[in-house]
Amino acid sequence: MLSFHTEEELRRWKAAQKNVRVRVGRFGAFRYVYNRTYEPYGNTHLVDNYHALTAWLAARGTNIHDVVVIGMSMDDPAITPSENCRYDLGIAFPRDTDGILGDIIRSRGRKSAQPTFAPTPSECDAQGFSVRDFARQQIAAFHCVGDLGHVDRAWHYLYRIWLASGALEPADLPAMEIFVRLPEEIGWETFDLQICIPVVGL
Repeated sequence: MLSFHTEEELRRWKAAQKNVRVRVGRFGAFRYVYNRTYEPYGNTHLVDNYHALTAWLAARGTNIHDVVVIGMSMDDPAITPSENCRYDLGIAFPRDTDGILGDIIRSRGRKSAQPTFAPTPSECDAQGFSVRDFARQQIAAFHCVGDLGHVDRAWHYLYRIWLASGALEPADLPAMEIFVRLPEEIGWETFDLQICIPVVGL
């Protein structure tokens, strides 16, 4: 499913991305409510999980534009057999207005979500969802819009070229695909993502 890209190809691809760069910033603290998907690629498992999460949001009266959808791959599909891959798809409830999550919510003309919107662990457990709290963290983010091949190149560039040449290293946290626009707006063939690696200084 995924392709190998030479360093030269990745550099040419990046040069063609007009006014797009990797930026180092922060995301604020957030509560993450998620479903873990096993064998997530080449089937409808992730789409089914997305619909379960959005139906739950609607039932609890939370507007999806006040929160942020985030996917986190637990495994590298270029190395891990497809049947063993794990992907967490969930909803971020920001604890404050700082950083990229607040920026995304404000870009929709909304106010950033407040802590009162965040569900309790018992509410999530009753729905079969898992909960994880993330502290404020420094991130390297790359905004990409395109199909899965485009997203794949962006990840390769971020890890193999940008990260390898910088003064930062990955933190002990999962990489994240933060949805800027949602499938209801642009479908499932095109993605508008901030792909992010939590990082720490060397």
